[in-house]
Amino acid sequence: MPAAVSNRFPGQHQGENADCAIVALSMYLGVSYEDVLREVALVDKRNKGRAGLWTRQIKQVARRLGHELVVKRKVDLDEDYGILLLFDHIAVLRNGLLLETNGEVWDIHDYLAALDNISVEGILVVPE
Repeated sequence: MPAAVSNRFPGQHQGENADCAIVALSMYLGVSYEDVLREVALVDKRNKGRAGLWTRQIKQVARRLGHELVVKRKVDLDEDYGILLLFDHIAVLRNGLLLETNGEVWDIHDYLAALDNISVEGILVVPE
């Protein structure tokens, strides 16, 4: 399996600066970017998501959109499906594939290796 579907370096994304949480929420919850952005503006009144979002804020936005999210600290990189919390970045993880916020698809192990094994902080999932 190729590492990525394009030649960009992992972590680069298109769209607004620091919108990785907005894009990841949209992809994971199946909600439009605009609907997520509207709720972000209500949760993060000061920056409206332009400075990124804290995990607490991501959970609040999801709740406002009708979805409860919980943080799992032990992540199964090959089996879990959710919003992966990396040091200073967020993307969607599904069955060993990282769905980057710019549309790239990476094998999660290749992605982490390309970023010098950046730390995985946890994963936000819909509780079972």
